Amino acid sequence: MERARVLDIIDGDTLDVEIDGREERVRIFGIDTAERGERCYAEASSRLADLAAGEIRLAADARDRDRNGRLLRYLYTPAGFSIDAALVAEGLAYAWTSDGALRDALVALEATARIEGRGCLWRN
Repeated sequence: MERARVLDIIDGDTLDVEIDGREERVRIFGIDTAERGERCYAEASSRLADLAAGEIRLAADARDRDRNGRLLRYLYTPAGFSIDAALVAEGLAYAWTSDGALRDALVALEATARIEGRGCLWRN
């Protein structure tokens, strides 16, 4: 996995990082969070800021970049904790259903979060 220093949190699934001296915008692979003005936007953005404070690890998958030129990467803490999984399990992000090596695991986490009414996405 690549090491990256977090520079800025854009929203719940996008952040700016520095990798080997170059700045990159990263879109988290495998999840989708609320956009500005939508329910859960603030909660997802804040939680990403907590989980990705300082340094993170990036893991690539089938696609390198999205149509906007952002790197597509799974995110991990330096200890190996999946940030993608945490956001989904806590009811702050939806799992992608179309692709990704972690698709099935993330979809299962979303189903459990939905059933248990976790987070702002699934709270009644």
